[in-house]
Amino acid sequence: ETNIWIGGESPNGFIQVYNIKNKSSTIEFDFGLSSVVDINLNGYTSWVLFTQGQENGIMKFIFDNKWQFRDSYTNFPFGGGRINCFSVNDSAIFLGTSAGVYFSNNQDNLKDPNSWNILIPSVVQEITSLEIMDESLFFSSINQIYKYELNDQLMSEIHSDNQYEYINNLLI
Repeated sequence: ETNIWIGGESPNGFIQVYNIKNKSSTIEFDFGLSSVVDINLNGYTSWVLFTQGQENGIMKFIFDNKWQFRDSYTNFPFGGGRINCFSVNDSAIFLGTSAGVYFSNNQDNLKDPNSWNILIPSVVQEITSLEIMDESLFFSSINQIYKYELNDQLMSEIHSDNQYEYINNLLI
């Protein structure tokens, strides 16, 4: 089935799964969230980045004949800063924060702040967007775009003729 995941903001912060073919809502989750910041799908798992007041968190949903809420994660490393964006692949979750890029194996105990680690120690700046393509993580700061090879652990800047200011979103 082809579904659209929709996230809303206050006063009715919600998550809705809409079936395009049937032109109807399949299911709606109302957690009283302040906002849904981002949604990532990976197979039969959906991950939702949300804010509740001043706090960030990630919710996990799985598909087993229907979409079901599985868990919520709000314990992130001290000093990790505010979560601006995230991306997932089959093995890990990557967080773009105000203090760099963090990651955790998605099979680890995501409720334990010690399961989250800084991915690139030399990058201690605001991350505004990130996306995974194959084995590469593309991410941006306010004025630069980077590519990080996950297998080789090599980072490079993506150069352009343009001088960027206030980058806030990448899509690959």
